[in-house]
Amino acid sequence: MYSVPMPAAGLAATVYQTPSGPTDGMVVAAVGGDRATYVYLGGIVIFGPDLTQAHMMAAPLECLRGIALGRPAVAVTLGWKRVLVRGANNRVYLRAFNPQTATWSSWSAAPGALISSGPAATSGRAIVGNELVTETFAAVRGLNNVVYLLHLRDNRWLPTERLGGTTFDTPAVYFDGTRVLVAVRGTNGGIYLKSGRPGRWSAWTRLSGTASGAPVMSGDPQTSQLELFVLGNNGWFYSSAYSAGRWSAFHRLAFGPYPAGTPIGAAGTAGRGDLTLFAELADRTEYAALLEGVLYRHSSASYLCLTCGPAGEL
Repeated sequence: MYSVPMPAAGLAATVYQTPSGPTDGMVVAAVGGDRATYVYLGGIVIFGPDLTQAHMMAAPLECLRGIALGRPAVAVTLGWKRVLVRGANNRVYLRAFNPQTATWSSWSAAPGALISSGPAATSGRAIVGNELVTETFAAVRGLNNVVYLLHLRDNRWLPTERLGGTTFDTPAVYFDGTRVLVAVRGTNGGIYLKSGRPGRWSAWTRLSGTASGAPVMSGDPQTSQLELFVLGNNGWFYSSAYSAGRWSAFHRLAFGPYPAGTPIGAAGTAGRGDLTLFAELADRTEYAALLEGVLYRHSSASYLCLTCGPAGEL
């Protein structure tokens, strides 16, 4: 048994709907204090007569080894689970879980810009030409604090795009099968959005309000549900929903108050409208999850993993 040091750079997670049954899949990734990457492949059981109650299933951690900096990113499509991290050399690295073989690939470096924070990732199915492909996008902050977008089609990297803008945080990114949305916290604390497809982008537009930390986005292409989450300057979490081509005003969640800059580890939706929000508290020893509007909290001095060992290099 290997005792895993608490995450040094926050959580990343996604929730997805399984093909059948009342269980939603969940992938949580973290970079430990030893700089190795750890993943949790678990689930959330949805129950009750109206499917509005949730229970988090226990699962062992897996150690993906490597040396990573900053928060990792996760993206899931058709059972494929992709974990992206910022390596010690400031490049983006990827490992993918193949559901057919139930095995992880080796770490591989992505082309493109050197980065100064952990990536954010999203993936989905799309028709390109006459083919149905899996598109994975990773939004990153470059060493110059400019936003870049990395693009993986199936298992092939395409050219990196410079989206412009300036931020001191990790961007947020979401792909709905038709377009990509990127959100950042500007250097003035405002939240800015850009949307489009590779080679065809809108200008940056600003939403109302300001934030004290990096935003995250969550959505479900099946229901067209999309929400943006931020931590307000008062320490409370807020969300804004996208509908009919417009973003709603931010409304406060029953989640806070927390210190400025508390990272939101993830937000996910699994096709039933059940949003999941994770946050890592400032001392890195307590974690909170908001499932179906109910706040769950977990405290631990370390993770215990039966399959982990000392970290290796990317």
